[in-house]
Amino acid sequence: MVKLVKYSISLSLIASVIIHIDLGYAANEMVTVGIGHSCGKTFCTDGTNDQEEINQAIRYLSQTYGGGTVVLDDGTYLVSNNVYLLDNITLKGTSQFNTIIKLANYTQLSNAGIIRVKRDTSGLTPAERRINHVTIEHLAIDGNKVHNPSKADGTTNNYLVYSEGNYITLNYLYAHDATGYGIDPHETPPKDSSPAISSDYLTISNCLVENNGKDGIVLDAVRYSSIFNNTVRKNSRHGINVVTASTKTVITANVIEQNGNGIEGNGITVQNDSIDLTISSNTITANSLAGISLRATTSNTIVGNQISWHSRQGIILKGASYSFIANNELYNNAQAANDTYNEIELQFYLNPTSRVTIYSHHNLINSNSIINDTSIKCRHGYAEKDSNEDYNFITGNSIVGCYRSTGIHLLSPNSKAANNYVNSTYKPVWPGRGAGLEH
Repeated sequence: MVKLVKYSISLSLIASVIIHIDLGYAANEMVTVGIGHSCGKTFCTDGTNDQEEINQAIRYLSQTYGGGTVVLDDGTYLVSNNVYLLDNITLKGTSQFNTIIKLANYTQLSNAGIIRVKRDTSGLTPAERRINHVTIEHLAIDGNKVHNPSKADGTTNNYLVYSEGNYITLNYLYAHDATGYGIDPHETPPKDSSPAISSDYLTISNCLVENNGKDGIVLDAVRYSSIFNNTVRKNSRHGINVVTASTKTVITANVIEQNGNGIEGNGITVQNDSIDLTISSNTITANSLAGISLRATTSNTIVGNQISWHSRQGIILKGASYSFIANNELYNNAQAANDTYNEIELQFYLNPTSRVTIYSHHNLINSNSIINDTSIKCRHGYAEKDSNEDYNFITGNSIVGCYRSTGIHLLSPNSKAANNYVNSTYKPVWPGRGAGLEH
């Protein structure tokens, strides 16, 4: 009964977030931008400082019509500073891989984001700095990180897209090779007596985000948003990193693979009091540490994901509570060392600032399929690392092939395991990996 109620809430959230309606300005006016002095378009670039002509086109539409669409012709636009989007502007290319905005060699941007969706004029309040109703689609953004190292102190403004505002849509982008973050929708920080403002109703879909120097996608204080049908791969830290009390957001149907640098990096990381997220139907494979990591979070739903071939845990909860984890397939995680890591593991989290210890409690782990069929095996399918990880309920799971025959390791007095199938000898093989049973 608990499962049915919780699952219905999750599906309702998915519907409400993905099918949100933007009732803002309809931008009908259009200008075109091309390459070369005689490009035949409204604005023509010359191959250096091309952000100047693109920004000119954006300002023209904003000042003349209150918004509109800037269409970039195919080719490479070499930029040496930020492209600034304004309210009600669509910036679109002709094709995802052939319309390219590329950062010039040895460039440090004035502000974060090759494409920057924020006003940086001095004297503005946080609310006045925000940009709303923007679409960026059908183009590539190349951070050119080979020729753009970080500053001497290790920091960089060289992100690909940075935004502060509502109703931001990113669709069919090839976002790659930033020195810093790939895509970073962000809260508007507080200033003086003005509080921080979250960014709401964002859509990131059908993007390829790869080879960036930090996280592929960061969601920083984002609400009511949807991240779906993206491929996020080979970024140097996390694939998707959800931080700063993000909430009511759906991350679904993404392929997230090979992120991390061997020392850090999970497929999806949720942290810093982010709550009420739904992570569903993703394929999460071979990221450096864990498939999904929840840290200092509550009330998140993880359902229907395929999580495989991680060095540590398939799913790890560190100070995470009231999670619903169901119907996931976890296959051959815990590959760093035999009999060391668990497929689903609960730990405490020590807040480094407050020094307060947060335990993982009141989590429901239901109807997951866990299989290890390699020579390197997980220790348990489910394990608690401390007796204070309490009031967790583990039910209806299938756990096959773990090193320890019990499959489930409970330490707390009030956690319960019921109706689980545990088998350390027989190894069912999933479709596509063979058929029948192996001995």
